[in-house]
Amino acid sequence: MILGLEKYPIVLDQARLEMNPSVIANFVFGLAKTFNAFYTEHSVGKAESEEKKQLRLQLCRFTANVLQSSMSLLGIQVPERM
Repeated sequence: MILGLEKYPIVLDQARLEMNPSVIANFVFGLAKTFNAFYTEHSVGKAESEEKKQLRLQLCRFTANVLQSSMSLLGIQVPERM
């Protein structure tokens, strides 16, 4: 998931150069699928240690920010909470 998040600036640049918003849409769809798999396999609230819990919370926050930003660029509003 971290590697996918790391690609965000590259995806934005590619979408800009190609003037193709579907590049962002495809990226955000893939990121959402990856996050879903991560969240299903790794407990955040009941992590094995406090350190792992904090790391997973940070990943969740960062992913939420990237999803929010991507969707905003596409003109799609996202809910505050799910």
